[in-house]
Amino acid sequence: MLGPTYVFLALITAYVAIQTLAVFASSGLLKALSYAAAFGIVLCLATMAAYLPERKTGKSLGFGFALALYYYGFIASAAMNLGAVDVGTAIKMALVPLFLVIGAAFETQNRFSPWCQPSVRRMFALLIALPLLLWFWQLGAGQVSFGGVGEVSIFANRNNAGLFAVTLIALLNVLRPEPLKNLLVYLAAGAAFGTLGVLLAVMTALLLGVGSGRRIARLTGVSTVGVGVLYFYPLDYGVFARINPVVASIRLIVEGRIDIATVTYGELVRLLQTTDVSFIFRLKHWLNILSVYTSAPLEGLVFGMGVGASARLSEVGLIPHNDYLRVLVECGPVAFVGFAATIFLIVWHCGRRWESVPLIAVAIYFMTENLVDNFVAMAIFFFCSGALARRASLRNVGGSPRAAE
Repeated sequence: MLGPTYVFLALITAYVAIQTLAVFASSGLLKALSYAAAFGIVLCLATMAAYLPERKTGKSLGFGFALALYYYGFIASAAMNLGAVDVGTAIKMALVPLFLVIGAAFETQNRFSPWCQPSVRRMFALLIALPLLLWFWQLGAGQVSFGGVGEVSIFANRNNAGLFAVTLIALLNVLRPEPLKNLLVYLAAGAAFGTLGVLLAVMTALLLGVGSGRRIARLTGVSTVGVGVLYFYPLDYGVFARINPVVASIRLIVEGRIDIATVTYGELVRLLQTTDVSFIFRLKHWLNILSVYTSAPLEGLVFGMGVGASARLSEVGLIPHNDYLRVLVECGPVAFVGFAATIFLIVWHCGRRWESVPLIAVAIYFMTENLVDNFVAMAIFFFCSGALARRASLRNVGGSPRAAE
């Protein structure tokens, strides 16, 4: 028997297929069709969730109140900044949290594991294969470089591609009767697109999600010693070459040789002797955006400055590389509290389990990247968050929506 989660998987797979074809064929028509498909997916799944038969599901997860705060602040911000809103981004930011409620509702109906169906396994394989094959084709055609910036496969950049890889593990955990417990697969997903930030988020999530207190303390001690060694004796090969600019940036700050708020990016490149200023760029960019926000008139402080405003008003013309900060600045404190509370509740309800690892990784990665307007990855993240939170709550009260296979 196929449950509603099967429908979600089928629709998401179709969406990824359309996007893959659109990029491969450079088709604006297919790209527009994928945007229309996003609306159709939300409408179809929300309608299904509304008409599902009610089942006893234990305690309330509290998502309704958190999402109400988010949408209240979001809508108020859009109304107050109507002429300054990036409509396309705002639509995606409004749609993706709905998958949290949909995922929780669908989980109560899945009496059997969808993974037992061969068609489910084939669709999941397509979700992995299609973006990878497109990326390999782009690399072979010279359209992208492995370590370059810009678009990767169907994603805006490597960071978002890495996010997608991590969320696929969350989806696998929803589809399977037992969560994936292979450490190497988690690390491979984090490193799949060569992004250090995703890998670090996954490693931290593994420690917080399934690591023992002793392991966490041990890693903290080793990391502290390692940072201390690199601070005084930088290494110039392998992964350390990427860490060196971070350590050098910390040294500049600690020694008081720069003022992050006033130093120019050209001066940073000269002082660090590298164009890899990602770490200190984020610090400077966050301070700049916070300064713009705190200097805004009262209505800006209360209602935010509108979706997309952070890029328009910032010194470098970019969004914050921190989704928590982005929601605060663009949508206001009410939406920020709702968004942060939603993420907290997801992690809280899922607890310290293998199922929680990819969800914790995304919650951490929100702090250093722009993710909330990535429709496909965020749809999967919120859907899986709702489903796994509901599953955990049913497990805690001794029930289960599924029968044994």
